[in-house]
Amino acid sequence: KSLKASPCERFQSALEMRRALESLTLYGYWTIDSQGLYIGYLNNQAFRFERERNHSGIKFTAFRKYLDSGIERKITRYSVSRLTELEAEKKTKDFMLAVVNGNL
Repeated sequence: KSLKASPCERFQSALEMRRALESLTLYGYWTIDSQGLYIGYLNNQAFRFERERNHSGIKFTAFRKYLDSGIERKITRYSVSRLTELEAEKKTKDFMLAVVNGNL
């Protein structure tokens, strides 16, 4: 809303923008590690993903690691092969939002 072209469609005050931000509920978050890879956190779990290009398209693989035990598992619900670039971007966005929204 703050980036709308028309000024009348933007927040009318800092307080209005603050109230909108306060109403957001975020459960998880993403950060970038020292190697430049995305790492998501939700409760006692860490998430990551890999995108690998091969002869049949892009393979997207999502992982969940339990921080207390160190066990990492593939998340089959979000892991897909033979994607186009556009489909891989959407899958990445959907996975990252699922972590932030606590839908895993």
